[in-house]
Amino acid sequence: MTGGKIKAFLFDFGGTLDINGKHWSVEFWEVYESLGVPVSYEEFRQAYIFAEDRADRIINEDYSLYNTLETKITLQFDYLKKNNADIDDKTVDAITKRCYADIINNISETKRILKKFNSFYKTALVSNYYGNLKTICQELNIDEYFDAIVESSKVKIYKPDPRIFEIALQKLEIEPKEAAVVGDSYDRDIIPAKRIGCATIWLKGKSWKEQNESTAADFIITSIEELDKFLS
Repeated sequence: MTGGKIKAFLFDFGGTLDINGKHWSVEFWEVYESLGVPVSYEEFRQAYIFAEDRADRIINEDYSLYNTLETKITLQFDYLKKNNADIDDKTVDAITKRCYADIINNISETKRILKKFNSFYKTALVSNYYGNLKTICQELNIDEYFDAIVESSKVKIYKPDPRIFEIALQKLEIEPKEAAVVGDSYDRDIIPAKRIGCATIWLKGKSWKEQNESTAADFIITSIEELDKFLS
């Protein structure tokens, strides 16, 4: 890809750069299980949906990464308690710390990858997020590796609407055929990016749902480290 027409890479954040291809519902559920939270997967799944629907209204641009995680987990617990789950609010802190640690453990490799790509290409971050993505990128010391950050809550366009990618392309002053999109969601990242003419790299990991179709993905990787091969 280095010798071709690609001039820019557009990266997803949540589930891609922060947690290496794992959907956040999977990350939360794995931590719930490891800590013995006494709820079923279906109960958790409904709590996750409830929290995601409300997090956008609560989280503001000043929220840190830890505050963001804590807010989402607190919302999950609010739902579970309203539905008679026998859970302890003190567990929120334990879950938050585990999830935060998992991101911090992963981010050094992400930073290495981003630094290399930003040395050779224009790079952008294109993400469905809560309004505080720039704050979090600064906190993780990865903001310097992006020439543009396009966040759904800021532009009021949400994936899978392909216009969010078009905004990033306009900011980078490149055509769709000159960009490659990297994301963990086949439905929200890969399909819309392919539709407008971008190359696509699907970070296929532990997903919200089983995805067997892959025709919109030009390349499939299973770990962020595999992006190195696109620079060789």
